[in-house]
Amino acid sequence: MKKLFTIIILLMSLHSFAGTSIQQLASVNKEWLHHQYEFKNIENKNIEPKNATALIQFHLLHVVNILSATKNSALSVSAQNNRTALLAKLKVYAETGIFPINTFLPYTNPVFIDDDGTHCAVGYLMQQSGSEDLAQEINAKQRFAFVREIKNPKVIDWANENGFTVDELAWIQPGYAASAPMGKIAEGVNGTVRAIVAIDANTYIIGGDFTTEIKNNTTCNHIAMFSFDGANWQITPLQNGLNGPVFALYKDNNKIVIGGNFTDANGVAAKNIAQYDLLSSGQPFAALGSLDSTVFTITKYNNQIFAGGKFADAIKYWDNSAWNNLANNLIANGEVRTLEEYNSDLYIGGKFDILTGAFRKNILRYNTANGMQISNFGCPTPVNDFCIYKNELLAACDFVEYNDSCAIAKLGNTDWEIVVKPYGLSTLTGNALNCFIMQDTNLFIGGNFDINGMMYAGKHLGKLNSYLSQYYIEPIASLDAAVLTGINSNNKIFIGGSFVNNTVNANPPMQNLNRVGYFNADPSSITTVQNDFIFSVFPNPITENFTIQLNENYKNAEFKIFDLQGQLKMIGKVTTGKINMEKSDFGLYQLVVYQGNKKGSVVITRQ
Repeated sequence: MKKLFTIIILLMSLHSFAGTSIQQLASVNKEWLHHQYEFKNIENKNIEPKNATALIQFHLLHVVNILSATKNSALSVSAQNNRTALLAKLKVYAETGIFPINTFLPYTNPVFIDDDGTHCAVGYLMQQSGSEDLAQEINAKQRFAFVREIKNPKVIDWANENGFTVDELAWIQPGYAASAPMGKIAEGVNGTVRAIVAIDANTYIIGGDFTTEIKNNTTCNHIAMFSFDGANWQITPLQNGLNGPVFALYKDNNKIVIGGNFTDANGVAAKNIAQYDLLSSGQPFAALGSLDSTVFTITKYNNQIFAGGKFADAIKYWDNSAWNNLANNLIANGEVRTLEEYNSDLYIGGKFDILTGAFRKNILRYNTANGMQISNFGCPTPVNDFCIYKNELLAACDFVEYNDSCAIAKLGNTDWEIVVKPYGLSTLTGNALNCFIMQDTNLFIGGNFDINGMMYAGKHLGKLNSYLSQYYIEPIASLDAAVLTGINSNNKIFIGGSFVNNTVNANPPMQNLNRVGYFNADPSSITTVQNDFIFSVFPNPITENFTIQLNENYKNAEFKIFDLQGQLKMIGKVTTGKINMEKSDFGLYQLVVYQGNKKGSVVITRQ
């Protein structure tokens, strides 16, 4: 709770500081926001660190330089000498570049001392000053805490003895980039992936700008199938594919409807929209009428196929023989990017003006009985995707249009309400949220954005959370370019886009994905994406007892339960029996299962 309150109070001011470098340093430690003057005086501050480890080094070395130049005449001679000696040792620590890795938690968070005995920067200062016992005491009770949250009174005494203030120690302590590892789909493809559709639990079709799959250099013109054979993922072409990019895929029974900007589908004349017959033994591609420009989105409403895009009138429906205009079409100009059925209406989102006497844009609704209708005043910025989340309709948006800004809007009782703005809670910056991915009660978001939380950061992939009726976005990974599309299938979240690498921390190394990948998401329990092995907890949330279900290969595993401050609350052997939490306080805990040097982790809830 404290961390969320801190985010709400502290981070709203990020947008007042210009320049990517200050935002990079703020992603390591938000205390930089209180040191704008010092930042301005850093030489070579526009040098961009190439990875998370280098960014932490950049942060620590500059803090060391600034603190070394800061004189405090009120300090005793002993405290001044201790401070000078420890700052010199901290410089060596930073240059060495070996920092603790938090393998306990499924999200990125500082850890005071990790499993290998590596100390965080503040813990290292304690160790080097001869106060290892204090570092170990903090690690035993509050290993996940930020410096300001540590309640041990000995910390103040130690800080005074060694010439530091709590503010300075809080500035030293680094945070870490979100580092969820992604599963690879073979070796990916050579161009942007813009659409994904599931055929079954092990088979999927992707569309986009690509022309080859990378592993075997096989030609896959803008559309391909990827599948799992029980051991490996492989990508195969759909015959000769298409002669232009694919933006939309929709599964309609045994056929895949394909939208994009093309004129040929495997030798068949097909203008911007086509279909692929999954059961065909001959020519699977066929035209589906003709649309005069790019198709961006396809769905089914009232048993009819609807398509939206840049073509004339921007939205049409297919009556099994031709494409037809919608009754009372109110789109003045622009393009339709997304379609979603909600409360029996078809909601239409995109970048367009609306033909009314008042200024309205970007969202309309349609039903068969009444034709096109306004949806209040629409949305202030263009809409890229809709989803139904907690029974409410949300819109993912471009961040800025003219003087308006919006990242996520929600359909309210009288109008569309902005619930997430860029530069607000979660310090969201960038260009757009491109796609929603629903999984059970979780809502993942892909786009072209950066997220800087209290002590963690990420790029282009996040998860929507809410606190005190306010929405914020938690980073999931640190991809190097935008996520454009995603689906939930078979307890996995598949994503596609223009990204090439998942720039996770040095251990594990950077992952080369090449524009398509996945991570695990198990709806039966809250699972981490950093596990060496997967296990399940039933029930979760827990009222009194729970059971750990593990693969039979891990019969000798042990478990530990930590509270959110990192204090060990329970330890034991994993058996087929029940584990009792009846005497534990209500709230969230971290359950970590160990066997040898392998580890898995899940969040559990006691209620």
